[in-house]
Amino acid sequence: MKNLLSALFILGVLTTGFAQEPLYKLKGHADLITGVAFADDSKTLASAGSWENKVFIWNAAGAAQIKTIPVTGQCMSVAYLSKSKLIATSGNDLLILDTDKGSIAKTFKGHTETAWHVALNKSKNLIATGGWDNNCIIWDIKKGKKKKVLTGHTSYINRVSFSVDGTQLASAAEDRTVKIWEVKTGNLVKTLTDHTTAASEVVYSPNGKFMATGGDDNAVFIYRTDTYERVATTPPQKDKVRALAFDPTSSMLAVGAGSDAKEVNVYSTETWTRVIKLTGPDSFVNNLTFSPDGKYLAGASSDKNVYIWDAAKFPKVN
Repeated sequence: MKNLLSALFILGVLTTGFAQEPLYKLKGHADLITGVAFADDSKTLASAGSWENKVFIWNAAGAAQIKTIPVTGQCMSVAYLSKSKLIATSGNDLLILDTDKGSIAKTFKGHTETAWHVALNKSKNLIATGGWDNNCIIWDIKKGKKKKVLTGHTSYINRVSFSVDGTQLASAAEDRTVKIWEVKTGNLVKTLTDHTTAASEVVYSPNGKFMATGGDDNAVFIYRTDTYERVATTPPQKDKVRALAFDPTSSMLAVGAGSDAKEVNVYSTETWTRVIKLTGPDSFVNNLTFSPDGKYLAGASSDKNVYIWDAAKFPKVN
């Protein structure tokens, strides 16, 4: 009987998914939020409100605002370089912010239009940005200059993501393609054309096995990273896909969609079926990120709030 009940429990999770409300709702932004990132200690969180010209720093566990850092233009994306150094896109520029001093430490110029998204490689010595000028730029942090400019997209770039080993960079763009680039040479490795409308998201799994893409066609596609063969597709989302995030163990993929969805779906990477539905947002979920310790999932929403869910309580499917 116990085994039967356990099997029925798992079946119910896989086919319908339980719903979980947010653990915290962080209020303070005056406009839509497009970027969110945890520091390595999993205790501090940064969020970017695209039209506010400032970055918010939060105590993730206590849901308390610590400070705001003014920037020079609209801020779309953030990533932690270290506990006291934060990377942010601001207008056409890439900024390094000193979170202790609450000020801009360094400015990188390179894009001719809005720098939309920023990503770090695992060793944190390279930064990649994707912009509305249709270009990706790879930056050398120590030298403080551009390493490569990657051209080939015919419309603006929504997301960039480094492979786990740092040898490749993926970019998702409005031209419906996801392109894979060799970081060392800047050469194009492969172009994926599965999305029928804009490719809005791309992310690699921490174990290096998978790459996931999302699009305005409501689709999420999963690829093997050794061949870039498509191996799975999640059920269609209720609206355009805006955010993807693998958890640190690569056992789950979180998917955030448009305003018609008002939810985040979390899938098992073993079965690619939904294990839980997360509620709370009242509009687009523009960015998702798990804390490095795997305890939290944070989401940036167009409803001006940051949501934090208790990832430690997400069902586990073996």
